[in-house]
Amino acid sequence: MRDLIFDRPVDTANGRTMGASVMLRDVSLGGVRVTNVEAIVLREGLTISLLGMTFLGQLQKVEVMPNQMVLRR
Repeated sequence: MRDLIFDRPVDTANGRTMGASVMLRDVSLGGVRVTNVEAIVLREGLTISLLGMTFLGQLQKVEVMPNQMVLRR
């Protein structure tokens, strides 16, 4: 994280923080793999990772139910 440049303001539920743009070579979730995913690393504010539209937007289907999420490439 030393080489990251935190120059993008990001508003979260906890308020404003700064983020650094990165390109993830690939993101795999279950049997679904997406390559070249734009992402933001936050300096502070979140303790978990979130799936964003740069990942979800590359899928054919996203279905959310109370106890599961179905992703299709």
